Parts: sequence; structure tokens; C-alpha cells
Amino acid sequence: MANEKNLVLILAMVLILGLTVCGCASSDKSPEVQIGPQKGKLAPEFTLPSIDGQEISLSDLRGKPILLNFWATWCPPCRAELPHLISAYKGYADQDLVVLAVDVGEDPSQVKGFVLTQRVSLPVLLDSTREIAHAYQVRAFPTNFLIDRQGIIQEVRIGAFRDASDVTRSIQKIID
Repeated sequence: MANEKNLVLILAMVLILGLTVCGCASSDKSPEVQIGPQKGKLAPEFTLPSIDGQEISLSDLRGKPILLNFWATWCPPCRAELPHLISAYKGYADQDLVVLAVDVGEDPSQVKGFVLTQRVSLPVLLDSTREIAHAYQVRAFPTNFLIDRQGIIQEVRIGAFRDASDVTRSIQKIID
């Protein structure tokens, strides 16, 4: 009988302690933003080399709207979409839009050759190991992430933009 009373007393104390700890959390504290490759989450950090050897980190671009494009030179929809991305890159430069074209898994010399022959005039990054594409859960090409000035993903688009106005509608979600 005494053992049962002690057990009940211990369980009651644990319950009270648990409620006290849980009850101490401030209700007006804003929740921490989660990191992940989904809409509403903070875009996962990365650093990648550009085709000209410069290191680009996503965190260095905080404060600017970003269109992050995962693509490959062998992908016909990626090739079709590229002129629309270049147009957006030039058209929104005065609003600090950054367009990053991340080539996934290809040989850097092949990518450089493609960029030169196609006159690609936007930053091209190399994800030769596919590590960043994996972190962003890219399963198809092209895949685009529209990231606002706070680093929050506002849209994930799987598949190519159809035309320039299609790109513009998406960019409006991240331009203040």
C-alpha cells in the first residue's frame, strides 16, 4: 500500500513538473522558421562554384529576391525555358532579382561550352556532386524555387515556365 502511494506521489510530481515546464513557454514568442525545400520554409543554405570559379553562397544573397533554377544542358524543357529566365534576369535587375541557374551533375567543361555557345548571360553554378539538388529534393528538370528577400520559399515550380509572362507572375510573388 505504501509503495502504491509513493508511486502515485512520484507520478503526480512528474506530471506537475511537466505541466509547469510546458506552461512556461511564452505564447507571444514567434515560432522559428523551419528550413526545407518547401513553400513557406527557409531555403536550405548552400555554397557552389560558378562556371567562372567564383564561390556563391545563398546566405550572401539574403535581402534579394532569388529565382533558383535547377537544370541540365541535355534537358529540352530547360533549354526552352532559358531565354525566359535570362529575360527576367535582365528585366528585374533594377529590383535586385537574382537568378541562379544550378547545373546538376554534369561535367563543368561541358556546361561552360554550352553557356558560351548559347550566350547564357546569367550566373551558372555547378552542382557536380548533386548534393544541393538532393538537399532541395529535385526530382525533375527544370525545377525552380522562388525565394523572397527573407530567404523564405514562396513557390516551388516543377517543370518549365511556358513564357515570359509565366515567369513574371511567379517573380511578382517575391518582389516587394
